[in-house]
Parts: sequence; C-alpha cells; structure tokens
Amino acid sequence: MGPGTAFTLGALAFGAAIYGLHRLALRLERKGHIYYLHSQPSGSALGNAALAVQAILEPDRQYVLEERQAERTERRESGDPPDPEEPVDDATIDARTGRDAKPPPSETAR
Repeated sequence: MGPGTAFTLGALAFGAAIYGLHRLALRLERKGHIYYLHSQPSGSALGNAALAVQAILEPDRQYVLEERQAERTERRESGDPPDPEEPVDDATIDARTGRDAKPPPSETAR
C-alpha cells in the first residue's frame, strides 16, 4: 500500500467520522438535548441565571429579578395564549392547568 492509498483511506475515514458526528448531533438536537443547527437557545434562561447570581452578589439589584418574575406570572395569569418562545416548565404547566405538578402521595403508598 503506497502513501497515496493510505492518505485516501485516512481522508475517507475522517470524512465518515465527521458525517457520523453530524448525524448524531442532529439526532440529539431533535430530541432536545443540544442546540446545533435548527434551534437556538433562548437568551432568557441564561440571562435569568446571571441575574440570580448578580442578585446574590449585589442585593440592591434584587428588584430586577423580582420584576421579571412578576411579569412572567402576570403573563401566565392573563388568560392569553402562551408565548411559543417562552420555555415551559412545571410552574408554567401548573399555572395553565390549575393543578399540582406532583400529586400528594397516596395513603396506600406507605
């Protein structure tokens, strides 16, 4: 096997590995595990996390975090259809359905 053949086989193996990783990333994105090509992360989640850290470090900034949470609660309780851009969590589901996310344990489960 000459050097040209080894290079060609190596290039083909590298290309196949890259394509396999690409397909794996698309599958993980479709399941919601990662952001790759088609979906973008919402900036609000990262921004809210940064605000929570800033509220701990600078207590005078706490009002910004409280105001955002109040706006979110007000939007949920307004009766308008949900914003498709807003991430859905257990609290959102509870506000929409009016029931607890986790039912109380039954008496027979002891």
